[in-house]
Amino acid sequence: MKAVTTISLAALMFAVASPAIAADKETYKAETSIEKDAKGNYEKKVTEKSTDAMGTDVKNEAKTEVDVDRDGSKEVTVKTKSVKDPKGLMNKSTVETETHVKQDEHGNNTETTQKKKVDGKVVLDRSTSKE
Repeated sequence: MKAVTTISLAALMFAVASPAIAADKETYKAETSIEKDAKGNYEKKVTEKSTDAMGTDVKNEAKTEVDVDRDGSKEVTVKTKSVKDPKGLMNKSTVETETHVKQDEHGNNTETTQKKKVDGKVVLDRSTSKE
């Protein structure tokens, strides 16, 4: 009789706990797209979205643009944005970066600029140039 009671009690505990376990689900989704034209220019976009077991939502976006001139020099721009939103109010954070690089026809960097913002405030803004 004790064995039947123990098994019934264990089944009841599992049934009560199951909805709580199901709520702690993690998700992840990623998408990538690439567009290229006949001149060699292209644009690549990557978007990732995830939710962890604690309910924190994270969204990462990256966009890369490459423009090629007819002499072979190119300009590359990479923009990223990461938004982290933990469960609760007023605790979302955003980090945005932008990097712009100019290269000559031999692939040497001639100009680089970088900018980084955390929650709308610029924390990095620099530029270098080589002649």
